[in-house]
Amino acid sequence: MSEKIIFIRTSSGEDEVRNRTEHLSKDIKRALLMVDGTATVAEILKRSSPSLRVMLKDMFAELASGGFIRDKSKPVSVVKQAVVSPISKNTSVDDELDFTAAYRVPTPEMLAAEGRKEAEAKRAVETRKQLVTAEKMRLKEETGKFKAMQAAEIVR
Repeated sequence: MSEKIIFIRTSSGEDEVRNRTEHLSKDIKRALLMVDGTATVAEILKRSSPSLRVMLKDMFAELASGGFIRDKSKPVSVVKQAVVSPISKNTSVDDELDFTAAYRVPTPEMLAAEGRKEAEAKRAVETRKQLVTAEKMRLKEETGKFKAMQAAEIVR
């Protein structure tokens, strides 16, 4: 890494400094705080403590790869915006959202279909009740036969 590079903080780096989150270690945060956008790496090395100088270049490389700082002389990568295509004029009335559909008066066909569904549901419930009643009667009859057989065996 060249010592003539001037680093500036990115928006992620500024957020890290402002919000004091715990994403970075204390030494790396100290290195991030030294980046002011005007001092070169050599100047920052001179200002830093001797214990930090040994690792400072590695920390700057880590901060740059993490997106917290960037080289001031390199252009910012611009995010390409998607181009909005115009809506085609071939949209039908059915494709549009219609929020008034819930408040429309039902047509006779709709009422008839709803009546058929309700009648079918009632028939299904009645059929189920009849099947349950028939099953209960069968079980009662079988229980009666079984008890009669047991009584006959006891009598013998």
